[in-house]
Amino acid sequence: MASSGMRTLALGLPQRTGLPHGPAPVFRYYPRVPGRYLPPGASLIHITNDPDEAARAPVGDAIIADLRSAAEALLAAAKPSQRPAPPPRPPMPDIEHAVAPLKPQTLWTAVGRAAPPDTLWVSEAGSNEIAITTAIRPAEGFSHLSAAGEGLGFGLPAAVGAQLAAPERPVVALMGDGSMHYAITALWTAAHYRIPVTIVVASNAEYGILKEFGRWEKTPGVPDLDLPGLNVVDTAASYGVDAHEAHATDEVIELVKSGIADRERPTLINARTTPVDA
Repeated sequence: MASSGMRTLALGLPQRTGLPHGPAPVFRYYPRVPGRYLPPGASLIHITNDPDEAARAPVGDAIIADLRSAAEALLAAAKPSQRPAPPPRPPMPDIEHAVAPLKPQTLWTAVGRAAPPDTLWVSEAGSNEIAITTAIRPAEGFSHLSAAGEGLGFGLPAAVGAQLAAPERPVVALMGDGSMHYAITALWTAAHYRIPVTIVVASNAEYGILKEFGRWEKTPGVPDLDLPGLNVVDTAASYGVDAHEAHATDEVIELVKSGIADRERPTLINARTTPVDA
């Protein structure tokens, strides 16, 4: 292990917990992408409450402990870093006027520009997640909720719960058309209890993340990963949600703004997006 350079601390829960928040597994192996576990010059201290996870950790020093107690002790002992701040991220790209099907980057850039700075973001969009991390810029900490993996259907119920927990903030769910169907009944809850969450859906009519995995694992062309015929707007409307189809970036911006402004009911905005290049 390196004795200089970066030193990384990770708090890990066992993978079987499936918890959608807090600490997460350090080594998920999903998908398997060859490469280094750590960047050059970095070392790892891994604190976990799962002896099995500690035993199979491929690198670093693993410590078995109660995670909350360990985190509180570390916080009390930590001193301000003397390292310089990292360089600022490049500015968000300009919004290009485009009509559907939209590139994922174009869709999420429009959404990010339309929402106010105090937005609480929740994402489960599979093949769109990388585009989301470059287009969405939370203005403060603890403003982006996303699952660690090992489960599907996190996004919609998490967004509904987040809006209940933070009624003073706008909550925007960034969803894939496949991901949302794993817990689609959260739409009924939002409509029935008039929870004013705003949901934006990227509809590429395919299981895009599995197509990407196929490319990474050198098994492209796996059949039956296209999902034609999903009608997200009609499905959401059937649950009582105010649902809209956005046909261009200006419509995305207008609908996101009006959805966030409506504090009496949930709003869903669907936009067709380009398929994965697989």
